[in-house]
Amino acid sequence: MQNHPFDSRAVRCVSLIIAALLACGIALPLAAQTAQRPDRAKSAAPRDSASARRPEKKPADTPAGVKKPAARDEKRAQPGSAKDAAAPQKTKEALQAEKEQKLKESEEKTVENIEKTLVFGVHKDRADAIGRILKLRRPENKKRLEPKLVEIIASEINAEVRTKAITVAGELEIKAAVPALITAVGDPSEDMRVAAVYALKRIGDPSCVATLSQKLKEQDLSKNANLTEALLNALGEFKTAALAPWAIEGIKNAKTSAANREYLVIFLGRIEARESKDHLLKLLKDEEEDLRIRSYAANSLARMNIKEAAGDINGIIKTIESYSFAKRKKYYNLYIYCLAALARLGDPAAVPRLVDALRSDNAEVRLKAISLIKEIRDKKTMDILKYKMEHDPSPRVQKAAREALAEIEAEAKKQGAQSTAPDRDGPTTPERKPPAENKPAGKK
Repeated sequence: MQNHPFDSRAVRCVSLIIAALLACGIALPLAAQTAQRPDRAKSAAPRDSASARRPEKKPADTPAGVKKPAARDEKRAQPGSAKDAAAPQKTKEALQAEKEQKLKESEEKTVENIEKTLVFGVHKDRADAIGRILKLRRPENKKRLEPKLVEIIASEINAEVRTKAITVAGELEIKAAVPALITAVGDPSEDMRVAAVYALKRIGDPSCVATLSQKLKEQDLSKNANLTEALLNALGEFKTAALAPWAIEGIKNAKTSAANREYLVIFLGRIEARESKDHLLKLLKDEEEDLRIRSYAANSLARMNIKEAAGDINGIIKTIESYSFAKRKKYYNLYIYCLAALARLGDPAAVPRLVDALRSDNAEVRLKAISLIKEIRDKKTMDILKYKMEHDPSPRVQKAAREALAEIEAEAKKQGAQSTAPDRDGPTTPERKPPAENKPAGKK
């Protein structure tokens, strides 16, 4: 049987229709997927490029080997939580006590270090360690080291270490060191002798007066020496009036140096040797005498409260005021010393004139006036010094006023302490120090 041509064409048509239907069945799902993700349809860029345009979120850095804390732990660590608020807070007193305890422990270690250094250290470190004793805060720690200082003063070979120990013993006023200090006054080293004299002066034990007096009489007054100055200074504090005749003879002696004559005139005032008033008045009125000697004579007479000297002192003031301006400048030191002496003797007219010197345009004049007016020591003087300390245009005058106030306050405290202490035998140590200007020229 022969196939009809129409049949073959029909078969081909049917095959094409089936193929078309199959093609449509595959394309429709693909079209739906493309509609859901338009970015893929619109862009033919590689996946890696799209990823590069989006910034990546990096996790927080965590050190190697350390686990990130859980959220619960982080919350617990935050301040202000209920458990943290419930913790008891330390009081101010408790904090202060804790601080004091730490300071105490630290200072105890320092004391131990000082003790070891004094035994095993080199000389320089040992001297430094002795100086550190003064910086200790607790009195019991200083007391603990006192026997070691006394031992060093008595037996140390190195001069620097021994001198340092002597100085610190004086600062600490160690009475147990007095015998060793008296021995040190005879040491070959002048530095050590001078340090021992000043230490004995500061401690104030009268048992040293005989040794110091003998040492002073051995001095060659024709030569200036730091030891002579130190001895006069210390014995002046002890008010060793028995030395007044020796001092007067030294002033009269033509071989005595100018500086030592000045020291001796000051010394007579400090020991309050009233039997020397006639000699001092003679020095004051002698127009041929050195002006410094006359100035210190006026000061010493006022220290001894010789009221009958007021007329002669006032006469000198009037004489100087009658001079021409140029000549008056030469006598200015004598003039201001006489004013200060009158004020100290109770002359009310002298104080305003002395205060007026503090208004001088010359800083040197104001410095001199401060060094003298501090000896008057009343409320008005204190007020003037306080003003000068804060408002004077010269830093040197401000400093002098500040030091004068500190000296007055320190003396007032010490005198208050002495007034409550029991009396002791022997000469007492006066607390008033000589004015700074009383130091002869050229001496430090």
